[in-house]
Amino acid sequence: MLKNTFKNSFIEFCRKNKFEINKEQIEVINLLNKFINPKKKLFDFLFLPKEKLCFYLSGKVGVGKTMLLNFFYNALKIKKKKITF
Repeated sequence: MLKNTFKNSFIEFCRKNKFEINKEQIEVINLLNKFINPKKKLFDFLFLPKEKLCFYLSGKVGVGKTMLLNFFYNALKIKKKKITF
């Protein structure tokens, strides 16, 4: 998913659900996009990583972490597993 498409789709999601759009959430969306679409180097195509990709998102109560992760999770069209605690 392209950066602007992912970001624009998040903004549209917020507007549709009447959620506040704030710059911190947009920054997280941009980081998540870089996470799923990293810049590839020549050797990256020759040697596939053996590790699984994962990330940890933390923050204060009520800042939208769950909403962001649910949006991100639903946007991914790959086999995945979500763990929350």
